[in-house]
Amino acid sequence: FPLFSMFSPWLHQIALDRNVNVPDPSHTPGGSQIVIRLIPSELILARVSRNDLESCIKPLLQLALFPSPSTFFSYTEVDSDVSLILDLPSLELFPPDILTLSSQKWKAIEIYEGEAAIDETGIVRRFSEPLARAGIQIIYLSAYNSDLILVEEAATQAALACLQGDLKPSTTALSPLPKYSFVSADVFESLGGSSPDTGTSALLNSIPSELALACLSRTRLADISHQLLRLILFPVTEDRFFSLTSYGGEVSLILQRSELDGFGDHKLLLTNSNTWQALHVQPGPSGVTGTGVVTSASSVLAEKNISIFYVSTFNSDYILVPSSAAASAVQWLQRAKDSR
Repeated sequence: FPLFSMFSPWLHQIALDRNVNVPDPSHTPGGSQIVIRLIPSELILARVSRNDLESCIKPLLQLALFPSPSTFFSYTEVDSDVSLILDLPSLELFPPDILTLSSQKWKAIEIYEGEAAIDETGIVRRFSEPLARAGIQIIYLSAYNSDLILVEEAATQAALACLQGDLKPSTTALSPLPKYSFVSADVFESLGGSSPDTGTSALLNSIPSELALACLSRTRLADISHQLLRLILFPVTEDRFFSLTSYGGEVSLILQRSELDGFGDHKLLLTNSNTWQALHVQPGPSGVTGTGVVTSASSVLAEKNISIFYVSTFNSDYILVPSSAAASAVQWLQRAKDSR
């Protein structure tokens, strides 16, 4: 690709300046211990159209391929829409007025469980439910070895207390969780765009791509820089699901399973053995918010023993389920409201 040679000198200099071989952090727990820690960076949620990516190539490649030790960077592309989570110093790398920004600043809480937790059921429900009951709005981002929960800055300490189980018993009853109805888009359209019931509803679409979950150390980014460059700039298909989340010493990837072939024998990657499918949950006519919708969806699937990977973006949420369970996951989500 001509762009490889065009960016090669610049990328090489960035690699020298950033000292790519950053040692991994030592927070890896032994056994199955769960570790909760607050990531110190202030974060912003952003959105950019793929049509405008040309104006953002340099900062995107710098953050994806040559992050500094403190960089927090998440890039999720679905079809032609790109959602970013950036720390504030990274935001300054982008041209002015090219990104649509959230009005809030966020803090990320990392919950480290290790690779084995990917196939466990109930993980997302376990961590999102206490926050939903406390009325704390969240952005939920599953990574390969951890779960990342973003909360508004003002709610950081309350969220940590919820997750660590340190809240004092309340003298008042907790509000019940909202009941969401997950309605397929074709059913919604057949109803003329009206809500099918009196509860809060969200539209549910199934994305047919076969996806893979992978992970690598940041210390090996230079070894696969060309493969990642292809994934970001030269997608095999425009209507795809691709996500890269990089922080600490880890890079977590969600990509088309066929795209793994671009990594050769991909010995540098840890990969989950399942093939996954994404379910798209988008705000419905009743105005779904981030408070409770993660717990509502994850609870339904946990009860049916379906493991999930959860990705929130600027406008929507995505639930990844094993492809073998995708049809039943859609079915159970659509039936959930009637069973409560």
